Amino acid sequence: MKQNNSFKTKLATLKWSWASLALAIVLLLINHKLIFGNAVGIWDADGQFLPYQILVSDFARQGKLLLWDCWTNAGIPTSGDPQVGAFSPINITIGLLFGGTSLGFIALWMFVWYLGGWGILMLGRHFKLPFWAAFVVALQFLFVGIYITNAEHTPWLVGFSFLPIIIWRLDVAIMAKSYFNAALAGAVWGLSALSAYPGFTIITGLFCFLWLLGSLFARNTFIGNFKKSVLQASLIFTCFTIVGLLVLSPTYFSFLYDAAGTTTRVGVLSKEAVLTVNPLHLGATATFASPLLAVQQLHNEQLYLGTDISMTSIYSGVLIFLALFSLVNNHKSKWHWYLLGLAFLMLGFALSNDLPLRGWLYDWFFPSKFFKHSALFRAYFLFASTVLALLGIKDLSEMLKNGYDKLVLRKFSISAYATIAAVMFTFFAATKTLANLGPDADLAYFQLAFVWLGVACLPFCFTRKFNHKATSLVPVLLLLIVLVDILCVYQISSPVMKSDTSDAVARWKNLNNKHSKDLDLNNPGFSRKESSCIGKSAPCVSLDNDQLIDKMPVFIAYSTQINRFHLAMNKHQALKSLAIGGERIWFSAAAAEILPTMDNFNFFENAASQSNGVPLVIHTEAAMLGAIQYCKTDSSLSKKLLNAPRLSKITTKLNNYSPTELKFEVNAPSNGWLLVTDRWARSWNAKVNNKQVKIYGANFIFRAIALKKGLQKIHFYYKPIAYPYLLVLSWGTLAVLLFISIRIRLKKRFNF
Repeated sequence: MKQNNSFKTKLATLKWSWASLALAIVLLLINHKLIFGNAVGIWDADGQFLPYQILVSDFARQGKLLLWDCWTNAGIPTSGDPQVGAFSPINITIGLLFGGTSLGFIALWMFVWYLGGWGILMLGRHFKLPFWAAFVVALQFLFVGIYITNAEHTPWLVGFSFLPIIIWRLDVAIMAKSYFNAALAGAVWGLSALSAYPGFTIITGLFCFLWLLGSLFARNTFIGNFKKSVLQASLIFTCFTIVGLLVLSPTYFSFLYDAAGTTTRVGVLSKEAVLTVNPLHLGATATFASPLLAVQQLHNEQLYLGTDISMTSIYSGVLIFLALFSLVNNHKSKWHWYLLGLAFLMLGFALSNDLPLRGWLYDWFFPSKFFKHSALFRAYFLFASTVLALLGIKDLSEMLKNGYDKLVLRKFSISAYATIAAVMFTFFAATKTLANLGPDADLAYFQLAFVWLGVACLPFCFTRKFNHKATSLVPVLLLLIVLVDILCVYQISSPVMKSDTSDAVARWKNLNNKHSKDLDLNNPGFSRKESSCIGKSAPCVSLDNDQLIDKMPVFIAYSTQINRFHLAMNKHQALKSLAIGGERIWFSAAAAEILPTMDNFNFFENAASQSNGVPLVIHTEAAMLGAIQYCKTDSSLSKKLLNAPRLSKITTKLNNYSPTELKFEVNAPSNGWLLVTDRWARSWNAKVNNKQVKIYGANFIFRAIALKKGLQKIHFYYKPIAYPYLLVLSWGTLAVLLFISIRIRLKKRFNF
């Protein structure tokens, strides 16, 4: 008897393993052009995330971690940018395996994409679905609105793909009252945060709290004494949160500490920015009917104004039908209605131009002040809908197992035809107003007909006369519907996912050929180019980050770490010229200490426009840390700067130049100040003749130190105060939990 049960368990496990493998195969086959280099990523994938993954890979191959990017914008603290993945074990591991190549980026993209479907599979298994049912939902999930339009935003995919895995482990913790599983869920959340867009990290934490709240009050998961149940739920969420914060700590501490005073991203955003930057356009909710409606901005520019084309889709295929069936069939279930309410709450947050919910969240939930792009909330609408779809297909599988049920069949039929009516009405009402549907309109019509006629046929499989034979076709028909749907979705959405044009493909091949693995700057020395532009042609139309691939430093490139003084300086030739070319170290006999405000910058800019050169101004660390905020303006400063001494060139002897260290020698003509046109950050330190000296912010974004007359040996070095301690804590937490998980699994399998 035990042997029979063991065989059944192994067979069931094997089925789930094959389902996981099949999911990967389908995803890879559909993306074969990307994998074989016949297509490439576009937009942010091309200009931002490909170069950064190559840079992370180059560091990984040399046994180093990326702390400071000296090639971009005269230097930025990259370890504090979560989207780069500088501390992510996933990014680093893939970097080690593939090196700094475009194939490595594609591997990262495919792996992250696959994780989302695998997470749905595991969530379905946790919900006790048949493997085929979970596979159908997981396959459709891999081509919902986030994946098919936000494909260029790899960090968005990270945040979205980890969500099902986080909820899976959290729900296991809730059902089993297991604090260890709560810790696992927190660890996965923290792991995702190391390379996900920060908005996802914040919202996922909120979503997990709401999931736990629903389990407590709408699901009857915690049965017994109410106070005891609340205590258990609180401990589970506390364990989840603490472990998650430990794992994400190295990146987010660097973001809040090391990047302070260098970028506006560190501070809270204005309410106006949060509400108005990329909200989901109300009209874009029609995209649930067809992926064709999500790409219409390519052909109708005035459509969905205010929302980027990459953030318009809420398409989910047959998942919407399965979710509706779940609700209709379980209309008395508080949990089902709670999930529906959660889905529409998230959609309401996304519609920040039309509903006040996002504004209320800004006022009441402090972490929500740190990210914009309200449209990202639609990801959680899609996920909650997918959970309902899992519950719906579970009901369907039980109907197949138990045989004919007139009442359930009636609910199934109502759900199918109601969904079809809503899809058809929305699609034709929306397309009727559009002048140009694009080249894939015929394919969209075919998709609409095949998918929804297929859904319309499903109820006819449940008949008294042909019950056994006909119902056995339901899983096959559902799988066929989903396969056709995802193939059509991929083709229709391709223009906003990838490019297979000869120019785009040739560009990536050219970047691979130009790739440099050299991480020190001794060869270019102080040489720095003005900008990095797509195509490297003038005039510069669109900035990219090719400098991270060929390792030629530039003064202005594509970065989310925006600094208003840096952007203003880029428009002023005299100021910009100090930081480009091969001579970037300057000397001044005197310096004026001022507060770094935009008014003072305007005075400084006016003084720099004079024919006699650029003055030197310095700022204390405290002033630099407050540079993003409003400071008092010195009205007498304009005259003072006009009469101040000017910067002059000083001969240097370079000894060593790397991302985190700069050594050189100068012969100062007198006591004075040395300006180094590399960016200031609070974790930079300096020594002169082996004696520690104070670093000042200079000319609003650079570094300066005081010098005495004569030969001086200068040593700058970057040393974040929490590195590597928080990294050891983060990775150590992951390693310990992984070890315990493997040990528990082996113990269950081999009974030791």
